[in-house]
Amino acid sequence: MSSTMTARCSGSTLGLPAEKDGRLPDAEAIRERRENLEADYHVRTLFYPVPDGDHSGLQVLLEHLSERCRLIGLAPARRRP
Repeated sequence: MSSTMTARCSGSTLGLPAEKDGRLPDAEAIRERRENLEADYHVRTLFYPVPDGDHSGLQVLLEHLSERCRLIGLAPARRRP
């Protein structure tokens, strides 16, 4: 990459599997996973919990983000035909 170019960083949303006892990995493990994804793939990652393979947490996350965007006046993205 030339010195005049800047690296771009995209975002991603990934499920974070819970342990068998329902606990999520500790904060250090999550931080390390996030840093590795950013270094390897240039993505900033937002994790959501996935207990027992249940990805319904993603729907909760998206609904919450949608509501927050509405509250601060951000318009929803337009769908392409």
